Amino acid sequence: MQLLKMENSTAHGSPWPRPRSRVLDDRQFVYQATSAVNGGTVTIGYPYSLLEWCVEPHSSWSLLIDGCRVASSQTPQELGAEQIQALAEARAKCSETWGTPDEVIELEDPYWRQVHLEHWNGLHEKKDADVPYDVIRACVHLERSRPPAALWLAWLAPHSLPNGIAVTVETIWRAYSSRWPVEPSIHFRKETLGWTLPRFQTKEAGDRWTELTSTACWMIFLARPIVEDMPLPWQKPQQGLTPQRVQQSIRPIFALIGSPARPPKRRGKAPGWPHGRRRTPKKRYPVVKKHPIAAQTA
Repeated sequence: MQLLKMENSTAHGSPWPRPRSRVLDDRQFVYQATSAVNGGTVTIGYPYSLLEWCVEPHSSWSLLIDGCRVASSQTPQELGAEQIQALAEARAKCSETWGTPDEVIELEDPYWRQVHLEHWNGLHEKKDADVPYDVIRACVHLERSRPPAALWLAWLAPHSLPNGIAVTVETIWRAYSSRWPVEPSIHFRKETLGWTLPRFQTKEAGDRWTELTSTACWMIFLARPIVEDMPLPWQKPQQGLTPQRVQQSIRPIFALIGSPARPPKRRGKAPGWPHGRRRTPKKRYPVVKKHPIAAQTA
């Protein structure tokens, strides 16, 4: 388990599948989640590292702060650390010699109810003795007769923190519990806004399209206070509008504002390819196979 969070921000990875686009360079083997029994598969395309802002815990709102394509010369952990400038990979596995916690606190949460947190400082794995990190054990009750199993988190402190920010065990827990909106937000961008739908001929065009879909998502978020819920006949009214419902109800605003674009012109009959002109096939690129050792030393 990886924890790359601070101030309700999280670095998340998502693939853009391009398995048949042989004219694109630097394609890689990337993981893609599916609804299959095994829960995942491998595809060919571009991995993206997304720095997300979780607006509201336990909601569908998550906004992209920075989205970057992960090159084959980088690892997602390296790029995620560069994006948020203060975080690195943390692992939930701890040594069996963790002993007595250095800090124990209990707090009340409106969603998790009673939360019990235990904090150990400066632990490390046997194979990485020179990389100490903090371990947090979180127990929640959820008002059940049989509470869920304890959750283990790892926190690797950055070299320096911005002024005015103090990371406590409660800060780390709050950041982790706010991670849920990222998944439905990415699903909304892909399925509704068409983030990974186009089949561009260059990877740079895909990067620009990523920025455009992010901007559209921000516009939908900023329109929340001024839109009026317009449910379809089979939908129930909502109090806290989801991104899908805001996007569905924003059309009257665009109709009122209008568009600065000119009316579309008829294309007419396409002339086709000039007679006698030879076609030059585009350059084909192989799929890049990343090796852990090579990626770390690159």
